[in-house]
Amino acid sequence: MKIIDVMQQWNDDCNDSFQMLAGEYFFEQLEYDCSEIEALKATKSYLEKFTETDFAELIGGKDAWLEALRTIDSLLKA
Repeated sequence: MKIIDVMQQWNDDCNDSFQMLAGEYFFEQLEYDCSEIEALKATKSYLEKFTETDFAELIGGKDAWLEALRTIDSLLKA
């Protein structure tokens, strides 16, 4: 699957806060004329800044956060 397709799906997913936030952030980065890869790397950095407090407050918790990071890593390797 293409990076843009995954991130669009995430952007539309209101059942997982981390994916939704990552999708929104990714598309914001694209607006700054970043490439998809640069936007994805920036999105990963953005997600890595979340804390235990954030995990408790957002849908999906730490498991969803870890899954989002794993998915981004696999997209970067593809």
